[in-house]
Amino acid sequence: MKNNRNNSRVLVHNLVKKNFDVQNQNFVRIIVRITCYLFRGFKYNQTIFPNLLNHTDQDDAAIEIHQFWPLIEIK
Repeated sequence: MKNNRNNSRVLVHNLVKKNFDVQNQNFVRIIVRITCYLFRGFKYNQTIFPNLLNHTDQDDAAIEIHQFWPLIEIK
């Protein structure tokens, strides 16, 4: 189960990154180290902002993802 979850995270990250690169070629992208507690434990430790959902920083992303926390906690 853990291996499937890790593979899913990598797949989602790669899909989002690919879509982001294609759709936002004219945007300035900032690579930042992940510091928000909601995103700890991922297989990667950096991300790009603005992201595909137009979050400008980790706080913006955390506000939106927080509503899904009960689903994330399911093991």
